Amino acid sequence: MNDAGSPPRPGAAVTPPGAALPDIGDLYRFASDAGGVYGTEDFCFFLYSVVKMHKPQRVLELGTGTGVSSFWIARALRENGSGTLLTIDDGRQWDKVRQAPGLERYGAQGYASHRDFILAMAERFGVARELSLVTTSLPPYPEFDPGIEVDLLFSDFRHDPATVLALLAHFLPRMSEASSIFIDSASTAFASYLLLERLIEEFNVGRVPKELLTRLPEERAQDLASAVRSRRFTLVHLTEVKDRDQNGTAWIKIAPIDIVPYPRTRMR
Repeated sequence: MNDAGSPPRPGAAVTPPGAALPDIGDLYRFASDAGGVYGTEDFCFFLYSVVKMHKPQRVLELGTGTGVSSFWIARALRENGSGTLLTIDDGRQWDKVRQAPGLERYGAQGYASHRDFILAMAERFGVARELSLVTTSLPPYPEFDPGIEVDLLFSDFRHDPATVLALLAHFLPRMSEASSIFIDSASTAFASYLLLERLIEEFNVGRVPKELLTRLPEERAQDLASAVRSRRFTLVHLTEVKDRDQNGTAWIKIAPIDIVPYPRTRMR
């Protein structure tokens, strides 16, 4: 798979680069109406803010859901004037999800497929140019052309320890030198929380646990070890005070080993 993802469906009214964006109030209402299905009604604003501040050029989302986080990320990219989002979902839960009361006003029940709904909403919110959707199951995880790096990865489909290990083994060598990985619900699932605490501790002294290396062919294992040795990792547990299972996200912030903050900015 290359980084372009899938183009909008034929005939899609893709918003041209110079066109004005639709009223952001419509997107706020969508977050309120649809965000509760997968618990992204507030976290989408955090992602929007990070994208606005860090200006990533390549964003990858694993698990599109109702598209709330996808559209807010794409909105930020559009406002930044550059960058693309590739979002991946197999749509297997669509028959159930489209019955959600919050999606009624968007005509969700009239869309036979998850893909049709997401692309139609992307047009509605003026972000069809920034967003590409690939309909496939995960894993396997996407492969990119040589030299292609990911600036922000949001994984929102599973968060068990085995998935966390597989994600990091696959994507760490593909992340740009100053980048972020978000893993939904990993901070409030105790086994994954403890795993991440231990992993980041090992990474920051330049060590890669054998369990990660054995998941990769030799060449990729070397790339992973090299990426870890040259970078600093900061783990932030973003928890929400909400009485539900989807109430937190693990944020792994990656930067080169240096004496200034990253992404690089003007220093005083």
